[in-house]
Amino acid sequence: MTKYILKNKKILDIEPSHTCKHIDNSSFKIYLKSLKRLIEKILPKELLIAFDSKNEDKIEKAFESFQKKIPLITLSDFSPPPSLFSFTIICSAKYSNGVGRFVIDMLCKWLIPGQNLAVFGHHSLNFKFSNFKNHNFFLAEFFVHIPEKNDLEIIKRNIKKFIYKLRINILSVCYARNILHNKSLSFEEKSALIYENMSMLLDENTDLEKNAFDQMQHFMFKISAEKNLFQIKENLNRIMFKKPYFTDRYIFESIYNLSNLFQEKFTATRDPKYVSKIISIYYLLKKAFFKKIYNSPNKRHLSIKIIKTNTQKTKGPTKILGIFLFINLLKNTEHFDKNHLLKALKSLNLQIQYVKDSFIEYKKDNTIIGIFSELKKENEDPFSLTEITTLTKHLLKEVEERIETMINPIFMPRNEEENFRNIILLSEQLKYVKDIAQVIISYDNQTNTHVIFNIILVRLLKNNSTPIKNYFQYSKTFLTFISEEVKVIGYLKNKYPKEANIFKIKLKKSFFYRKDSSLDLQKAREVLTSELFRIIGDFRDFNGGIILNQNQILKKLKQFFLKDKKELFLENFFYSIKPPIMQNILDLPILQVFFSLFTQILNQKEIHKFYLKNMSMDKYFLIVIGSRDIRFKEKINNVINNLKIPSFDITSCYLEEDNIHMIGYVFRSDNLEKHYFFYNTILNVLQLEKKLCSNKEKVNFSNHGKPKKHILKTSLQTEPLTLDPRKSGGHISDIILFMLFEGLTKFNKDGSISLCLAKNYTISKNKKKYTFYLKDNIKWSDGSEITSYDFKKCWEKILDPHFPSICTHLLYPIVNAEKIKQGKKDIKSFGVNCIDDKTLVINLNHPTPHFLSLTSFYIFFPLPSHVKDFSSDPDKFVCNGPFKLKKWIKDKEIILEKNPFYHNEKKISLDLINISIIDDEVRNLQMFENEKLDWINSLISPIPLENSANLENLSSIKKIGGTTFCAFNVEKFPFNNKNIRKAFSYAINRKEIIKALYQNEEQIATRCIPPIIYKNKNLNLIKDDDPIEAKKLFQKGLQELNINSKNLNIIFTFDHINKKLADLLIEKWEKIFNIKINSEPLNSKESVVRLHKKQFQLTLTLWSLYYNDPLNILERFKHKNYEKNYSNWENKKYISLLESSYTKNDPKKRETILEEAEKILIEEIPLFPIYHHNYLILANKKIKEICLGPLGEIYLDEISFKNKKEIIL
Repeated sequence: MTKYILKNKKILDIEPSHTCKHIDNSSFKIYLKSLKRLIEKILPKELLIAFDSKNEDKIEKAFESFQKKIPLITLSDFSPPPSLFSFTIICSAKYSNGVGRFVIDMLCKWLIPGQNLAVFGHHSLNFKFSNFKNHNFFLAEFFVHIPEKNDLEIIKRNIKKFIYKLRINILSVCYARNILHNKSLSFEEKSALIYENMSMLLDENTDLEKNAFDQMQHFMFKISAEKNLFQIKENLNRIMFKKPYFTDRYIFESIYNLSNLFQEKFTATRDPKYVSKIISIYYLLKKAFFKKIYNSPNKRHLSIKIIKTNTQKTKGPTKILGIFLFINLLKNTEHFDKNHLLKALKSLNLQIQYVKDSFIEYKKDNTIIGIFSELKKENEDPFSLTEITTLTKHLLKEVEERIETMINPIFMPRNEEENFRNIILLSEQLKYVKDIAQVIISYDNQTNTHVIFNIILVRLLKNNSTPIKNYFQYSKTFLTFISEEVKVIGYLKNKYPKEANIFKIKLKKSFFYRKDSSLDLQKAREVLTSELFRIIGDFRDFNGGIILNQNQILKKLKQFFLKDKKELFLENFFYSIKPPIMQNILDLPILQVFFSLFTQILNQKEIHKFYLKNMSMDKYFLIVIGSRDIRFKEKINNVINNLKIPSFDITSCYLEEDNIHMIGYVFRSDNLEKHYFFYNTILNVLQLEKKLCSNKEKVNFSNHGKPKKHILKTSLQTEPLTLDPRKSGGHISDIILFMLFEGLTKFNKDGSISLCLAKNYTISKNKKKYTFYLKDNIKWSDGSEITSYDFKKCWEKILDPHFPSICTHLLYPIVNAEKIKQGKKDIKSFGVNCIDDKTLVINLNHPTPHFLSLTSFYIFFPLPSHVKDFSSDPDKFVCNGPFKLKKWIKDKEIILEKNPFYHNEKKISLDLINISIIDDEVRNLQMFENEKLDWINSLISPIPLENSANLENLSSIKKIGGTTFCAFNVEKFPFNNKNIRKAFSYAINRKEIIKALYQNEEQIATRCIPPIIYKNKNLNLIKDDDPIEAKKLFQKGLQELNINSKNLNIIFTFDHINKKLADLLIEKWEKIFNIKINSEPLNSKESVVRLHKKQFQLTLTLWSLYYNDPLNILERFKHKNYEKNYSNWENKKYISLLESSYTKNDPKKRETILEEAEKILIEEIPLFPIYHHNYLILANKKIKEICLGPLGEIYLDEISFKNKKEIIL
């Protein structure tokens, strides 16, 4: 078609929209002429012909027609690539500022989706026609590069749709700005506009004096390049409030994104201006709705607007209505969609239906829903004014009532495809003729009065099988049966038909409402299942196992948090866990801690911006963030989603309570660094928000940066023989046990006794009955409640005659304990009773002044009665102390971690204790010097004292209630002779030994009882360094045994750690007695085993006090069958004195009796002490204090650091 050549050239004369006094620039005049030719080129032929008319009315109408046709968009012919083509647009300048840059952005990015085209150049002008100066226009021509032939083909396919969408977008923006222009913007409206349109956060060094328009251009390009929508933020407030007229430029992008909701089926049959009008109204309503949420994020908001419209250019009564609806969902269990809206419309009895392909839905994070749809009457009659008024007046209420509260996903209704899958699944379960029916019960829907379940029942048909519907027809039941389908789906053994029944059951809802008027679907399902069993007989509830497991887990959670009185909050928490399968998969302790973090957030009195709590539990990292502003949820969700964490490694939960929005995550990873990264990712989002808070707002973080892992690295010379407190007996095991377990009382660092798991106790007048009352919030490390029964059952197991326990004798003050252990009494006669879960009564044989001290020792610790078999496997190990077992690699490493359920968890500053097993003293010291160990002490780990002098500034010496001694097996030759035993004791020089070996200021032992018990009162009961008397006694002993020294075969057994001491003793004895002594060094573990089995002649070992009383030592030797009585020694008079002390209430008389018993022990000499312990401590300079008790206790739960930040993982 030939181009029409305009004759009246002056009619299209143009000039700039903004006049200028000095506009005689020749170059600019040439520029104007070129643009005038461009306008003439793009105007339709019919307009050019009209402009050539001499009739002014025709020219006026032609101009009016031109205004209606804009925006006009044309493009030049295409040439073979590589080539350029021009893209020209002319539109109204009013309300379209920023359109030039938007068109460039569109051409670059969307003309060929997924590929950036280059715009080589463009020219543009805001102008007006010299003959029609009342209107301003915008003209622009863009030169686009087409690099390849394939690109040209794509452009040709897309160009028509591209131009249509671009035109719709420009018109929509103009409509929206026109509406905005008609009212002044308040501060809040500016905020809403910013919230809708702003982009990424300004860098800290951004020059605020730069043109705001250019800055936003920079941000938009950056966002477009990265294509990370989650990075779009709302924080350009500073710039936008200074220069709000630039803010509105992003209306193009916003409306373009919105226009994408309107698909081809909608736009193809509708006038573009109509579509633009709908989009612009939708945009403005959406913006206003966001403003409401911004101001009141915790309230329910609904906005409805109804407009009269027709989809085509027709006149007459209104047959089509347009409805705009915006709604915010306050909980993640709420749901609203087109079906709910249709139900609300039909409830008004107006016989309304949707116009086909007109339903448009916008969702933001599933919490904000925007809907547009065209409505028509079912009979296609016009809407009357009364009907429109009814809609406007009553629809809002009906919509709000139709918001559905979703139920636990396990109850979600099934569609036909899923029914089919379930039928096949149930059919596969029927393998034998005797198999019972298989049933799947699932929630279907609910009405105002009833809840409805869908039932799939598959069974084997036999000759006498009754139809399922007959069961209900002839049963008196409150269930309403609705049959849907019955069919045979196969055969078993080609003989027995497999019948599938699909039916629905209705129950009245009134029986299943909770206190908050929510529906308890679990209870409804339980009632339904029970009634089905009654009506049709036995069947297998196929999906009931999952629900049953869920119910059991929820029940345990409720029991655990019973006193919190937040049952509904707990239920909401449990059913808000996503994905829902994690309700079954996550261990109960994880769920307990996760919920406790939510409750901690909820219990905060002041939450102005954010509050954060986190916890690390082995491979799990838990974090919960709370805020009164719901908008943070979307930002954090976007960031977490972008991490691409597999669904089985991330669990989330969102709750809203008391206007506090809380979102939590459980992240699973064996890599601790990933925990840090996850934490910092969330923290970065919150810190970003913190920067945007006003100075008056508080931002409360419970942790900053990495979750600090305060770790103590120490060592043991050998691993513990056991972690079972019922069986322990070595000082290495003791140290670990006191970190893992606690009892009724606790031995303090000052030597006093305080209550621990008991909150109170009473003693009867005769001092033979103790009643202990347990604390309320004491739990095992698996979250279970500690009860009085845990104590009783543990002690009863120790008293089993077949149960091996080294320290059983410490229980013997309790009525009948000793006789039960000997098999002479039944366990029912045991003097311990449980009045209830929290009250424990202990009856004693006689007053026992040190009984409270006994209850602080590990033999009196409880064990969890709900755990069938004790296990040292870290995954099964359950304890109640400040730490719990995280890892145990035999003979290499033990790792303890903080017990999150410890009753005094807040005071524990350590998160982990790494214990290396090191039996080489030189290596142990080197690791300390190289800072691979933070703290070591000579009691539990060897230290070469001669090499530690250069560490004086890091060392300290501590006196403890411990003694190194030699023990004789009095039933082994030749130490069955008392004089031989005495000779070995008299021969040694204790002072020389200490001087030769130690620098710890040890005190020579002249008695068995460590002086710390008697406040350093020391009795010289033992003869020391008397070689002459030693020789006499030795010869006397030989004569009594009727042997000579050559017949002796003495084996000296000892822990190889003590080899230096053993060598000194051997050297002394061989020299004085002129004999040969065979040395048998053992590793630490074997040494302890041989000691307990009493497989030695002469040995070297130590003891440490368990409680602060002389009986701690003396009672070990009361009976030869006591495992701690290594010497196999027993003495009737000694036993009588100990038993006499039990009944003495006068401390002085009791002390006298016990001293007499000690003298017998020394005279009979089954053992002889060498020195009382002090031990050397080496501590990293970062450690301020580790609390140590007088008996050698190590209170690692009370460690303090000079700077906690320095000791982190």
